[in-house]
Amino acid sequence: MKNWDIRFVVVVLSLFTNLVANVACELPLEEDAGSVEVTGSFSAESNLSSKASGEVALTASDFQNYYIYCVSFEENPKAAEGEIDATGRFSLRVPINVAVGCFVNQMSDRKPVASFVVEDTTEGSEDASLALNGNVHLGELNLDLEKGEVKIPRERIAVRLREHDSEASFYDSESLLHNKSFSMECVATGIAEEDAKCAAMLAEDGGQVFFRVLKASKEGRAVEGLGVWASQADFEACGSLDLDFTEKAEIQNRENMMFTHLAVGNAFTDDLGQCKLRDSNGSLERLNLQSYFALGKLESYENYKKLKLHREEEVAANCIREERTELHLKVKGMEEMYAHFVSQTHYEEELDGACSTREEEKAHFQFKLVKN
Repeated sequence: MKNWDIRFVVVVLSLFTNLVANVACELPLEEDAGSVEVTGSFSAESNLSSKASGEVALTASDFQNYYIYCVSFEENPKAAEGEIDATGRFSLRVPINVAVGCFVNQMSDRKPVASFVVEDTTEGSEDASLALNGNVHLGELNLDLEKGEVKIPRERIAVRLREHDSEASFYDSESLLHNKSFSMECVATGIAEEDAKCAAMLAEDGGQVFFRVLKASKEGRAVEGLGVWASQADFEACGSLDLDFTEKAEIQNRENMMFTHLAVGNAFTDDLGQCKLRDSNGSLERLNLQSYFALGKLESYENYKKLKLHREEEVAANCIREERTELHLKVKGMEEMYAHFVSQTHYEEELDGACSTREEEKAHFQFKLVKN
């Protein structure tokens, strides 16, 4: 499997948008009690780029080359669009109490160029989706086309956000996901290029996925994590471990929590020569296991689960690679789910030219998962 680290290993900056555009556009959101109004504006300081040597600012006429696009994470998604005027102001309506992803799209080809991200500086976390319980004014925001993001300070809209709550979930994570294998199939979008990418990826990976639910306790609260493997056979080939003792201790110390449910051992193994590595010269560590797609915190909402990941590493002097991923698992019962997946890789240069190779990637797909 090619770079699931990039597809799964990281907290987001661009959720699945135009993938469902053909379907979503057939279900426009009308003004009624089931929707809320979202308003805001982009700062005159918004920039086309943010290189180390300086920024290139957007002009008033530039704003009108873009529009706002939001899509709900549902089996039958609803789309909403809002114009951006010459002063950077915008307004549109989205479903109430339903997770949505919002983006800035280009008028010319309708492709997304930036994602809205809710930033919690207190917790040091970000969300690329939001569920609103009422009308909200986002205030003045910065549109950063170099990083491909629009950051919303969480405190600004906190009273309008529908929170995750594991106690309120209709579905128990362990019963739904733990030690369960699912077959995956792409949900057709009608966008030939994206549908072809999705089909190629599943063909390469075998069209299967295997989940492991990890449990921990933090300050008296239950915390869950989700491990994502290519298959149960791959999990077993690498020693049937979720973590080795070293990484377990590192995570517990860093997060100030205690694992209560996971498979742990001295090290991952490859007794049968079947535990494939990303770097054949590297060690049997979790991040080097080709079939261990992801491991991250699992949040529960009423009828969906969300996995968020974020990783930064210095890949060269003064060159930072940032990877973000968000995965929504929309539960349709104990046998079926819909997955909305998106990830983005961004390179940040502390000195111009420090990142000799800047293969910035965006991936966004929609899958149907059926339990084997």
